[in-house]
Amino acid sequence: MLVRLGSGRRPVRESAAPATCSKVRANYICRGTSERCPRSLLARDMSGSARVWVLAARPQGAAKASDFQLQDEPLAEPQEGEVLLEAEFLSVDPFMRAFASQLPLNEPMPGTQVARVVQSRIVNAAAGAVGSVVGQLGKLLGARVIGYAGDQEKVDWLKSTLKLDEAFNYKTQDLAETLRSAAPDGVNCYFDAVGGKFSQTVVQHMADGGRIACIGASSGYNSAAPPTTGPFPEISIITKQLTISGFQYFAQDLTSEKMQKARAKLAQLVADGKLEARQTFTDGFQNMAQALLDMMDGKNTGKMVVRV
Repeated sequence: MLVRLGSGRRPVRESAAPATCSKVRANYICRGTSERCPRSLLARDMSGSARVWVLAARPQGAAKASDFQLQDEPLAEPQEGEVLLEAEFLSVDPFMRAFASQLPLNEPMPGTQVARVVQSRIVNAAAGAVGSVVGQLGKLLGARVIGYAGDQEKVDWLKSTLKLDEAFNYKTQDLAETLRSAAPDGVNCYFDAVGGKFSQTVVQHMADGGRIACIGASSGYNSAAPPTTGPFPEISIITKQLTISGFQYFAQDLTSEKMQKARAKLAQLVADGKLEARQTFTDGFQNMAQALLDMMDGKNTGKMVVRV
């Protein structure tokens, strides 16, 4: 199994809906957990209004703080069958940059959060950083795991704390050379959150019948247009008979029995000390945009979280 930690649709508000909801607001009304609530980054103040992060301008290349704007919006009292939630922690994820290239201007930025119920009762939860969790799960399943990160401190963390079999700095070491030495028989499973030239190189080193799980393409999120030059990996995909599957978290039924069991299993692994869940915290709902820029610049280790 090969894991790369990436540098990295729902809005960001200071009050939030349950774990199944997705916009970046600090406070807002949710009509229960059985339907798919809009998820935004939002926050509430004592005047009965809420704060919400919206997309103010279309990012050109790397996003800037001025591409996002913190706005006020009215917040009504919850009606029958609704709950009012207040965000305590906001998730900062690479997909936010991708959606900034597609979302209509002045729309709330997508995101997820851990919230507490202000009125009514509900259970809220949050997940950890994807790449580091995948690597650890691979080890728990008995796989030989090779990890890649963008600075030496992260590489040391992969080796010393997460106990990966091999870890390399993809910015200072030759990727193809490290793959040949660490996986001389080829890579059987590749978990890809980055895409681009990194993934093109890995495909060339996949073992016959290998499997690739694609959950992101953060290397291209700042690009104005898709790449038009190769090398393209189709020949390797065909001759090696590779299986490539794409996954989008918010396209899943987050309230399904399968998802609930998965969350419970991960929580138990953390409680038993078998799964390391590390976070990098930024304080203040008003700093949500800066946290996103820092994450895309690789300044986090583990999960980037805004602490409200």
